[in-house]
Amino acid sequence: MSKVLVVSGHRDLENSFANKKIIEFLKENLTEAKFEYLHEYLNKDFDIEEQQNKLAESDIIVLQFPIFWYAMPSIMQKWFEDVFVYGFAYWSAGHKLKWKKLVVSLTTGGSDETYTLWAEQWYPIEVFLFSIQRIAAKCWLEWSWFFHTWWINPFVEGKKLAELNEKIKSHSEKLLEKIKSL
Repeated sequence: MSKVLVVSGHRDLENSFANKKIIEFLKENLTEAKFEYLHEYLNKDFDIEEQQNKLAESDIIVLQFPIFWYAMPSIMQKWFEDVFVYGFAYWSAGHKLKWKKLVVSLTTGGSDETYTLWAEQWYPIEVFLFSIQRIAAKCWLEWSWFFHTWWINPFVEGKKLAELNEKIKSHSEKLLEKIKSL
């Protein structure tokens, strides 16, 4: 099987509802995968060499995060800024990530109807992934598409909570299937 690196970009994973469950599911079912938890670096610097080695040793990179204010969480943005540097990730001296597969898995609090043109969020979800798509292209990562689960509202009860848990389970299973197919 390919070497998989799962990068959790949630700022507060312990108090996450969906992202925590997705990560736990992957950890149970991808026992050979490596997991990187960016929230552990909120008050300290990344070990750049260690992060780059983990990326270079992987065949598949999975990003798991919620959309915060129409973008990836700030800790994930910082990770890209600090780790995906000239000479490692891009340009003539770089390309250590060339042809590695990138899978993006994300959650949002809004419903799918809000992520349509001119609706509440004004744009489809794909628009909010543009920066990650451009990073992938610049670094010669193979964009292997994305999985998105809408309407993550942990403040529901009863039947709605059961439906939400089923939605998260379905997301996790599809994500696992995609990773294993690469």
